[in-house]
Amino acid sequence: VLPPMSFLDRPGEQKIDRKAVEARGRMLHESLASHGVETTLVGMTVGPQLLRFLAVGVVNTAVGLGTIFALKALAGWGDISANVAGYAVGLITSFVLNRRWTFHHQGAWAGALLRFVAVFGVAYTANLLVLLHLRDAWGVNAYLAHALATVPYTLLFFAGSRWFAFRERSFQPRSAP
Repeated sequence: VLPPMSFLDRPGEQKIDRKAVEARGRMLHESLASHGVETTLVGMTVGPQLLRFLAVGVVNTAVGLGTIFALKALAGWGDISANVAGYAVGLITSFVLNRRWTFHHQGAWAGALLRFVAVFGVAYTANLLVLLHLRDAWGVNAYLAHALATVPYTLLFFAGSRWFAFRERSFQPRSAP
């Protein structure tokens, strides 16, 4: 059973001078406009984005593993097909929750999804390379190597999601007259 959607609500109030933040946003908006850059202010994201990203990771892991186990136990699927389906469901869960809750992305979802899958590919490749290097070159126990390889995976996935997959495109240069 999944937790209720209210679990993803933002934490309680934080001490932030919203008027000062809004004033700085207006100042930035006016400064960019004076240089011919059209902007749209889209709101603020305040809070520990990395912690929200990690929480989404826990949820999508539970959903993915639950899917794998259910397909194997209840539908008789094999390991590979159940694993692919479970990862797909987990990745979709991760995309939806990270887009909506972690990064508050308001851009086009299709482009963000393609970028998100690309970031996943890069992070997963790094995970495998670190895993194999730790296990084969350094002789690290395979279970420990798997655990250690999640560190670069998570950091790359977060950074890629933050600055590439869900990047804000809140300003567009004005076209030349």
